Amino acid sequence: MRRLTILLFAGALVAGACSDDSETEAGGPASDGLETTSSTTTTTESVASSTTEAPEPTVTDPPTTTTAPTSTTTEPANDEDDLDGMCGDWIPVVTDFGTTCVDPATVPPEPVAAGTSWTLPVVDPTIEGERWWRPPLALLNQDSVTLLETIEAFGADRITPWARLDTWGEDLRVATDGSIVVNQYPADDSTSPWYDVAVYRPGADAVVVPGAQVFHDVAEIAGIESVLIAGDPAVDDPLIEVRPLADPASFVGHFGASDAPEYGTTHVDVVGDQAVVTAWADLTEYVGYVDLGGASVDRPSPTGDLGYNQPPFVTAATFSPDGGRVTWAEGPDWDGATGDTVEAPWVVHSMDLATGETVLTWTVSEPLRDVNQQLLWSIHDLGDHIVVNFMTWRLQGWWPTQALVIDLSYEEPDATRLPIAGIAVPVPYTAG
Repeated sequence: MRRLTILLFAGALVAGACSDDSETEAGGPASDGLETTSSTTTTTESVASSTTEAPEPTVTDPPTTTTAPTSTTTEPANDEDDLDGMCGDWIPVVTDFGTTCVDPATVPPEPVAAGTSWTLPVVDPTIEGERWWRPPLALLNQDSVTLLETIEAFGADRITPWARLDTWGEDLRVATDGSIVVNQYPADDSTSPWYDVAVYRPGADAVVVPGAQVFHDVAEIAGIESVLIAGDPAVDDPLIEVRPLADPASFVGHFGASDAPEYGTTHVDVVGDQAVVTAWADLTEYVGYVDLGGASVDRPSPTGDLGYNQPPFVTAATFSPDGGRVTWAEGPDWDGATGDTVEAPWVVHSMDLATGETVLTWTVSEPLRDVNQQLLWSIHDLGDHIVVNFMTWRLQGWWPTQALVIDLSYEEPDATRLPIAGIAVPVPYTAG
């Protein structure tokens, strides 16, 4: 995946190749101004399941209990020379990047035909009786988008094929009108060397956003629901452009996150009039805050005390819906002082931005040698739930695995894996 090379630049890959003693500090945010034209959570430390097996949800006094389906098979060896027998009970899937083996228990349903219409769900999280509930989620796996709901009996999932992309997608957001915005591999007629950013509307053809090669977020900016995009991701610190979702060819404005050399944005999350930005910065990582004019905002940062070219690897910072909490992940990284990789699990942290205190620490993987074994791809903080997405390397490509949902709605937080694989994001819904 092309975006992956940027995400890992400051981590295990580049640090091994760049071992000189020069140290360049990352600069502060720039002010390329946006020009408009139109909770406190109990601190908990818990080890979630291993990276390949779903944990069982445990809820106080439910009437019934169901667990996410898991596979009892053992993952086959990656023997590319024996394609006929290499997958065993797993499903061989042939893509443009080669053949991989997929656990049948995690395969989404067959996608619907391209151009199919879909509707946002109607969900009532306050129905009588105790039940395990989580917000509806959309899952992207290759070219299919699946709606995952929990709206019926206790713990029951409803899995609905929702949309089909023109090509293989890598990341997505769902807008309030049901539109699906995706980073996708370029279609046959595309001129993009990296990605297309496409908007899929229910029952209509996809619209490719002109000049966009990466999208970071969908958010309301200056009263307009907008998609935040960047141009060539190979260029240090491309400006983050704001395009109206209703007409993504037009321009709302732009803002910058840094004026430093060797700086590249990997994640942007906007709440209200501020953005939290995650980036690689020379041989380390940077998490900072800017307003939508590009000016720096002084708030506690997960990388404030991070040593230059030192572990851990920090990524995927995101706001809570009210902007009062920032959540991020830390994982294995290269140690520039010793020249070795430092084995570590992925750990999700949340911090109260008003006090600077850590309010959640949750281990979400087994110890890993480096991020190439399993990449923590993104985090979405929904308030009472935190969704954590992963990618894993299988033969000749990166594939999404089962996302983890950390449930903060109980006195003691709990976590569970989703029943099917895919990059999971929240879906706007109507309360029934």
